[in-house]
Amino acid sequence: MVILLVIAAVFLTGVLCTTALHFRSHRARLRDLETIVHVNGIRGKSTVTRLIHGALHESGRTTVAKTTGTYACVLAPDKSEHPIMRRYAPNILEQFSIFGKWINKSVNAMVVECMAVRPEYQKFCQDKIVRADIVVITNVRIDHTEEMGETLEEIAKSLCSTMPRGGVVVTGEHNPDVLEVMRAECEKANTRLIVADTDQVSDEHVGAYRYLQFKENVAVGLEICKLLDIDTETALRGMLAAEPDPGMVTVDTIPIDGKRVHWVPAFAVNDKESTISVLDEVDNMLPEGCPKIGLLNNRSDRGTRAELFAEIVCEDVDHHFAKLALLGDLERPVAEKIVGNGWEDEDVLRLGAATNPSRAELLDSLVHSVPGDDVAIVGMVNIHSAQAEMLIEYFENAEKVPFESAGRQPEGPDEQLIQAKLDRELLSEYEHEFAEYGVDVHDEDDMAALGITTPAPKTEFIKFEAALKVLARRQKVKAGQN
Repeated sequence: MVILLVIAAVFLTGVLCTTALHFRSHRARLRDLETIVHVNGIRGKSTVTRLIHGALHESGRTTVAKTTGTYACVLAPDKSEHPIMRRYAPNILEQFSIFGKWINKSVNAMVVECMAVRPEYQKFCQDKIVRADIVVITNVRIDHTEEMGETLEEIAKSLCSTMPRGGVVVTGEHNPDVLEVMRAECEKANTRLIVADTDQVSDEHVGAYRYLQFKENVAVGLEICKLLDIDTETALRGMLAAEPDPGMVTVDTIPIDGKRVHWVPAFAVNDKESTISVLDEVDNMLPEGCPKIGLLNNRSDRGTRAELFAEIVCEDVDHHFAKLALLGDLERPVAEKIVGNGWEDEDVLRLGAATNPSRAELLDSLVHSVPGDDVAIVGMVNIHSAQAEMLIEYFENAEKVPFESAGRQPEGPDEQLIQAKLDRELLSEYEHEFAEYGVDVHDEDDMAALGITTPAPKTEFIKFEAALKVLARRQKVKAGQN
């Protein structure tokens, strides 16, 4: 017995010594870095990590970044991407090995996406592994409620577990109640809070990305660059050149059976606020009046999320969709909830595991469920199910048509910037024409009286033409009366 205790003591001593040496070498690598940025939040972590990496690279800093979300990978100093191959489930200790493999004396900066959900693990990641002076909290949304809390305020406090002591926190969040929580936590940690200003990001810049981008993400990147003395022009150029995360929302157009099918894989967007924002933005990327079919891709192990989205499509975004299609699991209970909340039964397509359609049957049901030359198919809730994976594989490999054929915006950054310039010039001309009638195109009441309810920069120019004809007719009538 004594011998076993001695062996155990020797083994434990060896483990402790090895652990101490491991931490010591890890700390030494951290000291060699000039900049460490830890990116936390509910939505947009991978995107913001990539944007910051792109801006730092453009500034001449030798930068490594690591993303964790849909596509876990390391972004090398030369911007090449190296997927992280895991033999087992993701573990936060993975961060140690990433630092050990990629950080050397030639690397200036490291940008790390937080891979922890539980608050105690987030704190361990920040305090023991990353030890960043600059922390990003992209935003606060209702998600991961089992681990982080039921309310926005509770979730905000959980995300503040990565708060640095005596450092800086940059956030894209603007909810006053959430910011109050962040300010209180920052005060405890003697940390400065910077709320990113979206007014510094132009519509033209956001429109130049070849994927759906949000001003909040870019604004966060700009604030980080200000802290590091990187000028705005360099920062924006670097962020625009950053490759998108595979989970980013894009719109691809594929001809099927004489129709233009607009594929919008928004499966990674799985909270209410982000879903509403994405659908509003997607409308601007589709032909006017294009009907949308919402794919609710549910999993049996994520019943809470399935219930949440059943509520969202009934209460918050029902006006966006002509039809809903149920993929994956939970077809019956989700369909009952949706129909019970006002949707017509024939507008809810059952195409999930219980039905088990082939790919051809899936496409036929979706493409021909609405009339017209165009249809948009919007994937939501979860990525993985047999039906969703069939659709994803099909659309990834399908031949896309040019934006001119689909009424979309130009895809390349250069084309988009040119188009944005032309649009500004055209808008300026319309401003003068409307002014002759005493109408301000930026006045919502004036334009609503003419049947235009969207703000001027987002209004289709064909609607301006129609409104001008209305004004011209009114002037003729008025002249005749006089």
